[in-house]
Amino acid sequence: MAAGVPSRLTSLDFFQIRESIKSYLRTRTEFTDYDFEGSAASYLLDTLAYNTYYTAFNANMAVNEHFLESATIRENVVKVAKLLNYTPASVKASKACIKIQVQTSLTGSGVYPEYVVLKAGDNFVSSTDEDSFTFCTLKDQYATVEPVTGIATFDKMIVHQGNRLTYNYTVDNTINQEFIIPNADVDTSLLEVFLRPSEQSKEIDTYTPVKNITTLDGTSRVYFLEEIEDRKYKIVFGDGVIGRKLIDGEYITLSYIRTKGAAGNGCKLFYAIGEFRDNLDRPLDPARIRINTLEGSVDGVEEESITTIKYRAPRLYTAQYRAVTEQDYETITQMVYPAAVAVKAYGGETLTPPIYGKVYIAIKTKSGTQLNEATKKSIVKNLKEYAMAAIEPVIVSADELTMNIKSYVYYDPNLTTISNTDLIGKVQGIIKEYNDQSNLNKFGNRIDYSKLNCLIDTSDPSVKGNITQVTLTKKYSPDFGQNNSTCVNYGQGLINPNDFVGSGNGDGGMCKALFNSVITNEFYVDGITEQLINLNFSDQLDAGVFVSNSATAYVPVRMRDDGKGTLQLITTINSKTIILRDSIGTVDYKKGIICFGPLNIFGVAGTAGIASPTGTGSTGTINITALPASPIVTPPPGTLLDISIPTIIPQDVAVATGSAGTFDPFTLDPNTIGTINDLNLGDILTSFPDIDDPSITSCF
Repeated sequence: MAAGVPSRLTSLDFFQIRESIKSYLRTRTEFTDYDFEGSAASYLLDTLAYNTYYTAFNANMAVNEHFLESATIRENVVKVAKLLNYTPASVKASKACIKIQVQTSLTGSGVYPEYVVLKAGDNFVSSTDEDSFTFCTLKDQYATVEPVTGIATFDKMIVHQGNRLTYNYTVDNTINQEFIIPNADVDTSLLEVFLRPSEQSKEIDTYTPVKNITTLDGTSRVYFLEEIEDRKYKIVFGDGVIGRKLIDGEYITLSYIRTKGAAGNGCKLFYAIGEFRDNLDRPLDPARIRINTLEGSVDGVEEESITTIKYRAPRLYTAQYRAVTEQDYETITQMVYPAAVAVKAYGGETLTPPIYGKVYIAIKTKSGTQLNEATKKSIVKNLKEYAMAAIEPVIVSADELTMNIKSYVYYDPNLTTISNTDLIGKVQGIIKEYNDQSNLNKFGNRIDYSKLNCLIDTSDPSVKGNITQVTLTKKYSPDFGQNNSTCVNYGQGLINPNDFVGSGNGDGGMCKALFNSVITNEFYVDGITEQLINLNFSDQLDAGVFVSNSATAYVPVRMRDDGKGTLQLITTINSKTIILRDSIGTVDYKKGIICFGPLNIFGVAGTAGIASPTGTGSTGTINITALPASPIVTPPPGTLLDISIPTIIPQDVAVATGSAGTFDPFTLDPNTIGTINDLNLGDILTSFPDIDDPSITSCF
């Protein structure tokens, strides 16, 4: 290298490049006393520096686009993922389930037609608050006409949001032919590929997408799918060794749906725009068509994002399309069920009690809705193609653990001009931002109290400190009108009130617990009202009780712990706490597991639809709130951690000096009057839904 030539070529800053060129020129004897700033040479230096800067930048970006981790353009990310044998998931059409009744007319011979047909295509419209949508049927739909009434019923018809389209190719082996779906926003899971020997032929072969290359030979009717430019897809057929090779002149038909994805979710009212015809090819009167919605449109999903492609591609490559480890199950589940935004797999041996030979897979959907049993069965069926024979996958909906925050924020009013309301808003806003940006809605996350305290302290310059109380809530959805027994796992220890008990009160040397570590919201249990009447409380039932439609009074009850590991059933009348059951469950403070039952729950206070202890029409959840013992909240497997809207109580430093504020875990009156006979708890086990339940009636 010549003397004085710049050797540091790592800079991508324009001014550093310019100074490097200037320093090099000054080493030459010709420019020893040259003024580079006050002459026309400065323009030449700018030009050289700009040219070098852009060249270096473009070279750096071009190299970055060759690697999955650093690529930013979707087409480049897709191409690199292709090397890992990964095809990104396409947009997915939402689907709905409807029931159609069509009144036919008599034929010339005085009888009703035999059947009614609805041709495949765009046959229905619906709308949400944002937009209107077209829904289509994939195949011709037939319904037999009832000979007495003349009504044809299409029961549980599945319709998909989007436009049904077809595109044809004639195979020409004389050119380098590509078979491309000409539209973007195509749901590839609904793609159908048909092949005929010629355009006029009636013989049709159906081709299926490749799932396992090891089972293919030269006659397999399969195709490969690849995403290409502009979010379109290309179909690749076999070469005669892996999959059947196409013959010149064969006719290919592609049938697919172009959809709006997740935007189509939430449609509930449907109107027919397609033409219904009877077997005599007579069109039927639209006014005589009645449509009932069995299930509104759900499961619409946007195409896979760049972020998820980068995350899933290497993991699916590692899994090699077989489910052995927990991570394999998580990756493959996201492949077979694209509507999942988060998946967590865990072995049954980690449960209480342990269940061996099963892997449990918790799924959070992008729509936030719970999975119905039919969808769970469908996912299990798809997973079994990849799972080990001895392991049974079980799909469960994602459990939720909510952190409740109550914070006394001490501030100096002399250091701020904002009001208490604005201060509350600032603190709530910064906690909400932390909740949104820290991926708490994903599995495996945790919250450290110290982070929350730091966020609150830095929310405003006037804040001098805070005392923050945290509780955890798990929601339980009971089977109304039936005996309920279950166990709830918080994944960490709970505060044991017995650890805070004093002595010397004349009660055997032990005081009662100062507070409760577990409490629930109010709900209704069958049989309580009669027992209160027997204890002469009938004259007090008019205050604070629920009166049902049948004018029968039901007393709202709660569950709480007694500070010694036992759950009690209580109610409150005239500010007095009455223990209705001494023992309806247990609390394992060390493990954080609460078990209760059996209880015949027929309603939740503050919700509609409670008519009788049969539970018909009841809604709502029982919120079981507890005090965590650890300063770090870590949810159990299959549980999502979230933060509720925090309660912020500003405290003026000057007024609150020397005071710790009002810090009370739970406000329950310890005075109790009257005790009703204990309920035998019996053995309580954690139960899981039967994935082969024959009573499942969902359309999907």
